[in-house]
Order: sequence, then C-alpha cells, then structure tokens
Amino acid sequence: MSRVRAAARLDTAAFVALCALLLVMPSIEAPKTIALVFFVLLTVAGRLAERPLGLSKPDAIEWSLLALLAASAVSTAVNWPIANGLKGVADTAMYTAGCWCVYRGRWSDGRRSIVAAMVAAGVAAGLVRGVVDVYVNHKPFLEFHSAGIVTQSSIYLGIALVMAGGILVAPGGAGRRPGPLERTIWAVVVVVMLAGLALMASRGAILAVAVTWFLVLALVRRIRPAVATLVGIAVMVFVVHAAPDRFAQSRLGARITGFLTTFRLDDNDQLRVSMWRIGVARLSQGDAVVFGVGPRNFSSIDIPTLALAPPVEVPGQKLNHAHNLFVNKLVEEGVVGLAAFLLFLGMAAWRLARDRRRSRAVDWTWFAALGAILVPSIAGSFNTPWYQEHALLAMLLIGLYLSPRVNRDASYTGRLNGTPVGHARAGSTDTYEVSVP
Repeated sequence: MSRVRAAARLDTAAFVALCALLLVMPSIEAPKTIALVFFVLLTVAGRLAERPLGLSKPDAIEWSLLALLAASAVSTAVNWPIANGLKGVADTAMYTAGCWCVYRGRWSDGRRSIVAAMVAAGVAAGLVRGVVDVYVNHKPFLEFHSAGIVTQSSIYLGIALVMAGGILVAPGGAGRRPGPLERTIWAVVVVVMLAGLALMASRGAILAVAVTWFLVLALVRRIRPAVATLVGIAVMVFVVHAAPDRFAQSRLGARITGFLTTFRLDDNDQLRVSMWRIGVARLSQGDAVVFGVGPRNFSSIDIPTLALAPPVEVPGQKLNHAHNLFVNKLVEEGVVGLAAFLLFLGMAAWRLARDRRRSRAVDWTWFAALGAILVPSIAGSFNTPWYQEHALLAMLLIGLYLSPRVNRDASYTGRLNGTPVGHARAGSTDTYEVSVP
C-alpha cells in the first residue's frame, strides 16, 4: 500500500472517530473518551504517514495551542501535588489535541457538513436522554447526561444552536445555499434546540446565545433571519410558560422577576459574587500570580487565610471554580495561563474579523466559530470555566473554521453588502472565497 493511500485511509478512519465522538459526547462518558483517543491517534498516524520523517513545523495557531497546553502543564508541575492530580492538564490536553486534529484535517465542504450534522444529532440524542433522566427522577433539571450540570450543558447546547442558525443564514460549501429540504430540516433542528435551551432555563447561556445571535443579525442585515428570530423568541417564551413545569423551567422567569422587583441578588447570584471575591483575594496574596494554584485546583483555596472584608461564607458549597472563566483561569494557571488562553482566542477572533472584513470564507463555519468563542465566554463570565465537553466542542468548531479546505467543487465570487468579493490571494490554501449574501 502506498504512503498516500495509507494516509488517506487513516484520515478517513480519524474522521469516523470524530463523528462517533460528536454523536456520544453529550450523552455517554466512556465511548466519548475512547472516540477522542482514537481520533487523536489516527490523526497523528495519518500525518506521520504523509511525512515519515516527522510532522510539519507548527504555525501560529499550533504554537498558540502548544502554549495553552504548556501553561497548564507548568502550572501543574509547579503546584504538585494537587488535589485533582493530572485532571486539569488532561482536560486541557483533550481540547487542544482535538482542536489540532480538526485544524490539521483540511477537510472538504462535504465532510464539514457531516460534522455539523453529527453535532446536531448528538445534541438531539442528548436532549432525548436528558428528558428521560428527568422523568425517571434521575436529575431535577433538563441537562445532558454526560456534558456537565445544567449550566455546562446549556453552554454546549448554545454553541450548537448558533452553529445550526449559522447554517440557515450563510451559504454552504462553494457558495451553495442549502436546498429547501435541507433548510427545513435545519429549521426544525433550531426549533428543537431553542425549546431545549428554554427548558434548561440557564440565564447565562440564554444571554450568551442572545448576544451572539443579535451580533449575527447585525452582520447579516437581512429581513428573513430577523423575522425567524422573533419566531424563535416566541417559541422559547411559549415553552417556558405553557409547557408543564416538569423541568423546573419556571425558575427562569421567577429569578428575572424577583431581581426586577427587589433589585436584590438571589442566593445563586450572591454565591457567584462570593466566588469572584475569593478568587481576587487569593490572587492578591501574590504567591500564585505567575503560574496560579494549579488547573482544576480552585478548591485548594483556604478561605480563612484570605483578607476578605466583609468575610465570605460558603455554607455547604464546595469551591469548584471562580464562577468566571477569566478569573478562574488567572487563579488556577496565573498570568501565563490566562495570557496563553487569550492569545488563542485573540488569534481566532482576529481571523474571524479579518475574513469578515475581506469577505473571505464566510460560510457557516464562520458563524459556528463565532458562537464557539462568544457563547462560552459570555456565559462563562457568570459561571462555568472553559472545561470539559463544551470547551471541547468549542475548540473543535474553532479548529474547523481555522483549518484550510480542500477538494472544493468550484470557485465562487459573490458580494457582501454591495462589496465585490475577489478570489484567493496567491499562496493561500483556500481555493475560493464565499461571502454572506
């Protein structure tokens, strides 16, 4: 078997492993880990088959991923031993390796469309299992069985929802719009996801999706998506108020109404503020500014040793994280870890802005990457750090957008808000450009 054919077969096997990962990631724990390991190993084997003497030199994106992993590893080593052992660095390794594998995939538009379908299918299956978990009294709220508690699950769902909405407002591969049947299917998917988000009733995730989507509408500037958005809002309001309160979704309206009536934070919000204060106070001690206290080691903070006035009480609560992903990253991995994280997000955001400005490669993956950055960043500012399944999904979608495409069907020249779109620059790995109409 030739080296080229072996590399192609390994690439196909890796893609199948990724599809399996996306199908089970929200719902089943063990197969998820196995699929991710196979995806990484097969991708590395495929790259080595292409280049027997070693992998190619890292580019800027890959260096930023290595910086993320190195910051987590150094923080772990400096603070060793830590309560959660290698759990933090292992989590970082999972999402950085997954992002790298997708980034190196250089897949065709057809395969990218399959990735979107697998994300949607995994979310649908996860919602079904989540509903069953509630009805058999396994869980009190609607959440994915294997994607964390409701705040984490809702971020995962929010990322997928922006991706699905992006497919409806942006052209597909080679400038092709989805056909009527395909658009109908994705419209149904969006409605199901909106209903799921409403039933999860997480304020942070709903706010994050809303902010991200209104930014999308401002960029697209078309009537039909705006009207569809109003319909989506109506669907969510109907689900929250008209559906039986089996999932305790009424807590969403109750918390909003309670705050607007009394202008006082409830116990959950007061807990968030307390965690922010604890994180800032731990940083002010000065001994963990550079490398932090260790990834996934926020629980090691000894509250009585902190200079807090007034004092903070966290009765019955474990110090899992700082309830703000940026503060949490700074406390756990220090300035080095936060800088590496912001470097990666900044590079991805710069690429999004550049392509938007040049009207290059703005297809559905552009919107998916936008949601993958903004949804966990906004929602994570009030709760969940960049951890576990939703972080992995975000990194996979960001890597998918940043990765060059191959085997496109045809070149395409379009217009964005009246501005002509040209073909790719000399030396560019993209074979054509496409814009939002």
